[in-house]
Amino acid sequence: MSTTDVSQFGRLLNGRHPCVMIVTPEEAHALGVIREAVMRTSLFCRTWKISGGLRDGLVTDQPPIPDTDHPAAALYYLLRLNEISVDIFLDLACHLSDARTLRLLRDLIEQRSKRGGQVVLIDHSDNYPDIIRREATPFEIRLPDDDEISRLVRSTLRRLNSDKPITAEITADEFQLILRHLSGLTRGQIERIITETIADDAKFDISDLSIIAQRKRQMISASGLLEFVGAPATLEEIGGMDRLKAWLGKRENVFSKQARAFGLPAPRGILLLGVQGAGKSYCAKAIATAWKRPLVRMDVGALYDRYIGESERRLRDALHQSERMAPVVLWIDEIEKA
Repeated sequence: MSTTDVSQFGRLLNGRHPCVMIVTPEEAHALGVIREAVMRTSLFCRTWKISGGLRDGLVTDQPPIPDTDHPAAALYYLLRLNEISVDIFLDLACHLSDARTLRLLRDLIEQRSKRGGQVVLIDHSDNYPDIIRREATPFEIRLPDDDEISRLVRSTLRRLNSDKPITAEITADEFQLILRHLSGLTRGQIERIITETIADDAKFDISDLSIIAQRKRQMISASGLLEFVGAPATLEEIGGMDRLKAWLGKRENVFSKQARAFGLPAPRGILLLGVQGAGKSYCAKAIATAWKRPLVRMDVGALYDRYIGESERRLRDALHQSERMAPVVLWIDEIEKA
């Protein structure tokens, strides 16, 4: 569990935010963060989902409250209860086309703003009406950092070993290399990749790196935000561009351990501007080859969404994902569309 996420959500609880919106594919992790934060308070917690109705949010084996399967019924129950609590709704956005459900949600948010407590909306996409989005405080579930990835890999290996004995033959440097290749993925994706690498031979070693890299490319590309691109081009194949080649040659060594220890800053980026067919895309591929870094392409046009705020969120997700995969060469294509 990310202690940073828990403490940040705790601040929202203490700040009396009546409605918090969490857009994430990691529903289980988001629920864990909320539960951990709520347990540090004296507040009661409930969760609602269409397949189970309203039930205790901290004790998982409690039966649901009768007749609360419909979201309007659950909202009405909480309004009548008039209690200071944290109430979590999963995938509620698709039900808000119903006028009664939308009105009851607005009433519950207003009640929480006056009395205290919090309504938490967890969804995989930001398809909420503008009136709800304006009332809600967004909360971002960030991708796991290096320390959390390490804990996640170790806990997954222990769990797999308890089911079937496995052999781990890996050095500390090799383990760190595997962790770097897992950066930029969600917690669920990391667990699935580690499980797959163990399934074939019940071994965990550096030979699993190729499987990890392959699955990571597939998962990143499936998100529709980023795409791994092969970079067979070289600077020698590009005619002209002498100033660019000289700049790239000078900056290449700043990625070394000695440069980082000395405090040299990494290059921030370059803008390749020119007419169509001038070779901008080829240059991007050649840069990745010259600097021996993976090339990740972000198509700005693919980020657009018809819902207000969704395009901006997709851009933040793509940039954060690329940061977690660093060091990479991020190729932002068609940037003029932004």
